[in-house]
Amino acid sequence: MKWALICAVLIGAAGASAPNQQLRELVASGALPDLRWPNFTRIQPDVARFYELNGYQLAWVRGGSPTPQAQALIRVLQNAALKGLDPQDYQFAAGAQGERFDLALTVSAMRYIWDVSSGKVDPAMFSFGLQFNQKKCDLVEAVRTLTSASNVAAELDRLEPPYEGYWRTEKALAKYLERPQENAQQVRKLQLVLERWRWVPHSFSRPPVVVNIPEFRLRAYDDQYRPELEMKVVVGKAYRHKTPVFSNQMTYVIFRPYWEVPLSIQRAELVPKIAKDPDYLAKNEYEIVDTRRQVVPSGNITAEMLAELRSGQLSIRQIPGDKNALGHIKFLFPNEYNVYLHGTPAKSLFLKSRRDFSHGCIRVEKPEELALWVLRGVPGWDLDHIREAEAGADSRRVNLDKPIPVLIVYGTAVVREGGQVEFFDDIYGHDAALADVLDHGYPYSGWQPTSAARGPRRRE
Repeated sequence: MKWALICAVLIGAAGASAPNQQLRELVASGALPDLRWPNFTRIQPDVARFYELNGYQLAWVRGGSPTPQAQALIRVLQNAALKGLDPQDYQFAAGAQGERFDLALTVSAMRYIWDVSSGKVDPAMFSFGLQFNQKKCDLVEAVRTLTSASNVAAELDRLEPPYEGYWRTEKALAKYLERPQENAQQVRKLQLVLERWRWVPHSFSRPPVVVNIPEFRLRAYDDQYRPELEMKVVVGKAYRHKTPVFSNQMTYVIFRPYWEVPLSIQRAELVPKIAKDPDYLAKNEYEIVDTRRQVVPSGNITAEMLAELRSGQLSIRQIPGDKNALGHIKFLFPNEYNVYLHGTPAKSLFLKSRRDFSHGCIRVEKPEELALWVLRGVPGWDLDHIREAEAGADSRRVNLDKPIPVLIVYGTAVVREGGQVEFFDDIYGHDAALADVLDHGYPYSGWQPTSAARGPRRRE
């Protein structure tokens, strides 16, 4: 018995140095029938690299049995619902053994790591302008770490978004999952919010400004990513004027801005009013300019001028002042959508609970406070200086030395510091579109959402 055992150990040790040809062939195929979603071509290069570095030896099996790390990983995968993920996505046949078991667990581990760190779905699928690298971590190194980790669950937790808001959402989901039948809709909203959290970068060059569209709220964050400033906002109308979901960098602020009326609004809204009332421009402090931005006298509106306004040969802009649609301050983060933050003379709209009234740009409740926060690193810009600039005779541009990240996001659930959860309406139908894709299963990138709406590109 003793000699037989020694021989078996020696044979196993000798065999360990030779590459496992069956495992190599299974990896090269890019598909494994034991998996619920057999095709793993998206991560096949990472799987191949993992096994190349491991000499094409089994990584999760020792002495014919799963390693402690394999058992711990399986427990994590089985509890994926607590992360807002579907455990069935990482499921494989109970009868899988040897090479097939090892490969199934490696593929499932990589899928889980990708999903929990970066999200399952590419936000570009919905025409969202989130220019993030969706694969946020090295799958090969992450899985190699797991194979020898003393605490597999803790290693995986470190790959998730490092934000309090994200962790609070996970905790809230766990509570709602205790009674899923009573909370079917709330559970889904929390799952979708966690997916969208994973689209966000895991770090920023500076604390960001974040606008959550369904919540109608803006938050500016401190260095610990805690809200330092909050205020209500007005966003784009749900019909035809949706505020886009995207990210960019705020680079400058304009005091006493002109409002350059977009051609779509000029044609559809202002030209008919001018045609009915020739004094409409003067009453509302608008002026007409040509292609060289020179002011065109508008005391006598002719049919020819109306035709040129419809064609875009002439443009309309609103001069700075109390009637200006942008208020006294405009916050610019240049983008393809021509969307920005600004004040507004229509203060009464902030009293409403649902605030989708704009043509796409975002009106802020407290522009002076936001300007003070944005310009806090620019010498001399205290509140008195800001108010002086608002009351000045001319427009004034202030450049930021360090751009500020701006995120326009869409989350229909927010978990407060005390654990209270607030849910919001899916005003643009983005939840329905994301759920449609997630319900399809792997590969998510190969499915086109049926209800994702694409709004206009130009804004107010």
